[in-house]
Amino acid sequence: MYKIQKKKAVKKKKNEHNRKRDIIVNFRMSPMERAELDERVRLSGRKKQDYMIQSSLYQKLVVVGDQRMFLSLQESLTEIEKELKRVVSADSVDMEKIAALRTVAEIIHGLCV
Repeated sequence: MYKIQKKKAVKKKKNEHNRKRDIIVNFRMSPMERAELDERVRLSGRKKQDYMIQSSLYQKLVVVGDQRMFLSLQESLTEIEKELKRVVSADSVDMEKIAALRTVAEIIHGLCV
């Protein structure tokens, strides 16, 4: 008789900063765009997921202004202004508001350049 080998439990790797990534983001591309993206990912030596996150969050932002974008900026700045008025010390700052402020600043910088 043969003995059935028990599979060892594979320990999951912790991602950087011990984050849980459970959100899925999808978008459409042409076959040529897909081939170029795959080539860039291959050349970077990163996983596609890590490449896409880094590219999305840390690359130069190019902005084309329109009415909807300006209204969105105005709403974001109003929320940030409320948060800054509420803050008494640096420890009580909401980090999401800081990230939003950074994004708004990048957009405004992109419009001015």
